[in-house]
Amino acid sequence: MLVPAVVSVTDDEGNGGQYWIRQYGRRGRFPQVIRSAKRFAGPTGLEEYLGLGLGVALSLEVRGGALHFVSDHYFIQHGGFRRRLPTWITPGKLEVCHVDCGGAGSPSHWLLRTRTSERSSARPRFSPKSSELRT
Repeated sequence: MLVPAVVSVTDDEGNGGQYWIRQYGRRGRFPQVIRSAKRFAGPTGLEEYLGLGLGVALSLEVRGGALHFVSDHYFIQHGGFRRRLPTWITPGKLEVCHVDCGGAGSPSHWLLRTRTSERSSARPRFSPKSSELRT
């Protein structure tokens, strides 16, 4: 099944990062919107903030010509207070894969995979031939 998706990335000049807005169409239901901010900070050098003080530290890997954003740990932060969340309270390992499908104006291919322990499950992903999301 294909699900339409829109991804917008803009500068976060005040914090030296980027704002990401992802809108996923859902058949017969209201679209789902996910907003976050990526910043070059923390122990891994890259973090994504989801709001309400919740964030995820990311590592960046290149494998097979694709860019992989892989979760290192989740945390909660408010002011100077920052605490790593225990593994049992998190959704598990998260991996987002970005594949460039060629040239300016060409769509990218995204694959979202969550892993807990040895288990891996594919989540919605962008089709490499369209700007739609496959489930």
